[in-house]
Amino acid sequence: MINYPVGISSLPISVTLGDELIPQAKIIHSSVKISNFSREELLAADPEEQQQMLENYLLSCVSSSLQLPLKIHREQSFTLLLDSLIAILLKSKIEEDLHVRISLEQFFGACNIVQLAQVLLNQLEPIRKKSVSG
Repeated sequence: MINYPVGISSLPISVTLGDELIPQAKIIHSSVKISNFSREELLAADPEEQQQMLENYLLSCVSSSLQLPLKIHREQSFTLLLDSLIAILLKSKIEEDLHVRISLEQFFGACNIVQLAQVLLNQLEPIRKKSVSG
């Protein structure tokens, strides 16, 4: 019989370095293209269609970032879906794909996909008017 110090019923568990390693998380890179969407198509579309197109694009981006199926509701709050890192990655992807700049205040101020789409359309409006008239 082994005599352990008082209060200890057994020796500590043996842990190897391999046991302590944390697998690297898979991050969706902003180079992932959302199928059937382009900034040019968005700008060329009728204004009535633009909101729907942008909402569908944003739904795809959020779902892809979270690695979830497209079962996210358009009016579901971002605070329930996104942590700060995912939000920053998503913001960067949107800026890259749409060639716009959106402040963190605007991004987080738009609390769902519908509102974010409206913010982005407001950003794109001068560009759309210029491309239509020019």
